Amino acid sequence: MGTMPSTETSIARITRTASHVVETRFKPGAMVGEAGLRENIRERRSLCGEVPHVMLAVVPEGTAFSADIMRTDAFHYDGPRADLRAIAVVADGPMTQMIMKLYFGCFPQVSRTRLFTRESEARDWLRSQLLESGFAEN
Repeated sequence: MGTMPSTETSIARITRTASHVVETRFKPGAMVGEAGLRENIRERRSLCGEVPHVMLAVVPEGTAFSADIMRTDAFHYDGPRADLRAIAVVADGPMTQMIMKLYFGCFPQVSRTRLFTRESEARDWLRSQLLESGFAEN
């Protein structure tokens, strides 16, 4: 893909690392709320357009979460969500893992979604999701 298109939001760096792969790395100490998640979704969609893709989201320990994220499914505003085929979330630390489990329990996603503690396992799973969707990535 040559240079990797990337953008920064108030809470994360989002990079299109391959034709069908986007990585969202939340900033350490970021306060994640509905507005920030919507901003991330807009930026991810601007990087990918209507190209089907999978997303690796890395949430470091110490990331703070606003209570408003538990009131709204931020991905509901993602438009035609069929473009996002799978979400692998790497949650660092037990509190972050618990919040992610609670969020995805309250708001089941249309896309396949799975929580991981190790990035290597998340990447392996996303590769399998790409293959199942008929896409191959390096």
